[in-house]
Amino acid sequence: DWQMITGISILCGSLCCDSLLGNLQEKVQKSKACSETELMFVQSAFGTFVLLIIMAFSGELAEAVQAADRQIWATLLFWALCNMLGIVCLLRIVGKFSAVTAVLTSFVRKLSSITISFTFFPKPLTMSHVLGIVLVFGAIGAHSYHKHGQKKAPATESELEEREPLAVISEADDKV
Repeated sequence: DWQMITGISILCGSLCCDSLLGNLQEKVQKSKACSETELMFVQSAFGTFVLLIIMAFSGELAEAVQAADRQIWATLLFWALCNMLGIVCLLRIVGKFSAVTAVLTSFVRKLSSITISFTFFPKPLTMSHVLGIVLVFGAIGAHSYHKHGQKKAPATESELEEREPLAVISEADDKV
């Protein structure tokens, strides 16, 4: 079915762009090129420009402007403010920690939302759901291990025996 192939292709493209975006945000913030709010503004301005062009060429922009009333504009403004707050918080996480931490934080938030949804609106939990969770946590863990595991070789047993117990626990916490 071509619609399913198209949907999966768009989803895969979106995931690739999302992973690139997080790493680019981290690189920009680590270089101190701009603040979180400046980065958010540039990203949002670029996205708005691209979407306006696409909507203008497809004819959807004129339809949207004609159909919009005050309640729709108020809802859009409220949504934009909430979105801005969320993005600034996420960019702070990227700037202070890493893109991996931001992705993990976002995923846990989404997982919590889905868990609450399954709790209040019961539906069957399929193997696809479980596989998705395992793949996401596995990918984040593999990336984190690859990024942080190569910086410092693990201590040998003799080195661990020579250290104080709290130092060993502290070192283990640093790896997480």
